Amino acid sequence: MALVGHSLLIEDRIGHMGGLNGTLTTAQTVNLSPHANLLVDNVAERIGAADYSELEWYLEWYTATGASASTPTAQVTYHDGTTGSVNVNILGSVALPATVAASRRYKLTPTNGKYIRSVESVTLSATTGTAGSFGVTCVRNKAICAYLSPAANIPFPFDVWALNSPEIYDNSCIAFSVVTNTTTTGAITGQIIQAVN
Repeated sequence: MALVGHSLLIEDRIGHMGGLNGTLTTAQTVNLSPHANLLVDNVAERIGAADYSELEWYLEWYTATGASASTPTAQVTYHDGTTGSVNVNILGSVALPATVAASRRYKLTPTNGKYIRSVESVTLSATTGTAGSFGVTCVRNKAICAYLSPAANIPFPFDVWALNSPEIYDNSCIAFSVVTNTTTTGAITGQIIQAVN
């Protein structure tokens, strides 16, 4: 990485969708579930625990939305079949920061001890002023490379034992994400060499 001190996440993107509009204040349909024809193989293996506790759900930005404050609320179905609403967790706040940039994402965080099975819709409390494009993403974390780069622009290898990574199942959609310690990340590159059993 171009900057020092970030943590790199290796994730299986279980499902994602975009096209939500930052200017709409009515419920925007999502209907995203690991079982909604998103996975053709290895559904149980890829989602992990049967109670969906290994899945993480985010609102993810594809193009920037506007500078006006807004609070997003997601209508979800929990692992036990009940439904409810969930807010994002942005450093203890549930309101979006001004002008959310592309590639940012914010975690949907239930506060009732339940786990999200699917997201049905997202509603903004107010228009952000710019439509942009954002959506919902579901991932399962596979490994964390904490404080990956001890020096800028220097590759830092992690082997399978250092990563403590579980098995990568067939048809996984492996992606890198970064937890930053600054407002920018610099260039991010990575390579995975996978052993085949």
